Amino acid sequence: MPQWHRRGLGRLITEQHLELALAAAEAGDAPPARETMSHGKELLSTIARQHAEALGELSTRAKWAVAALGRDPG
Repeated sequence: MPQWHRRGLGRLITEQHLELALAAAEAGDAPPARETMSHGKELLSTIARQHAEALGELSTRAKWAVAALGRDPG
């Protein structure tokens, strides 16, 4: 599907990334939280604007949770 990122599938994939990042951050598992959040941010910039806006609250929660883990020591 050439336009997956502009359709509901893009929103679903992005939402799952953000939820996984949030869950990993809440579990204190920093490496997968950071990696998944990185992919989530990239997806947010790719999907249709209305989908990105609809995920705004989840995105903010995930970003803050990952940021609360502190800096990567490596």
